[in-house]
Amino acid sequence: MKVLIAILIFIHGSIHLFGFAKAFKLTQIEQFSTHISKLQGVFWFITFLMFAYTGEALLVENAFWPWTAFTAVLLSTRLIFTVWKDAKYGVIPNVIILLAALFHYLS
Repeated sequence: MKVLIAILIFIHGSIHLFGFAKAFKLTQIEQFSTHISKLQGVFWFITFLMFAYTGEALLVENAFWPWTAFTAVLLSTRLIFTVWKDAKYGVIPNVIILLAALFHYLS
């Protein structure tokens, strides 16, 4: 189960690179019809890094991983709300990751 959650974290985190790429016009991304500023793009990238670290921390059994997961999910959800029409389904993996982190933290 740990590996499946880590894979979800890595995939979801990687999707945040789309927001970064859109903001810095690195590629044409048709899925985002909303404008993303460069400052927002930086936060999309930071969120990607947070999820990447969280997935790695989970795999190496770092006890701190739930806290980085909480932070990454919070940033991700905030960013999703800024482009809700385009990214609303990103809330689903955020909820799954949040529940996994919460379960681990409480156990």
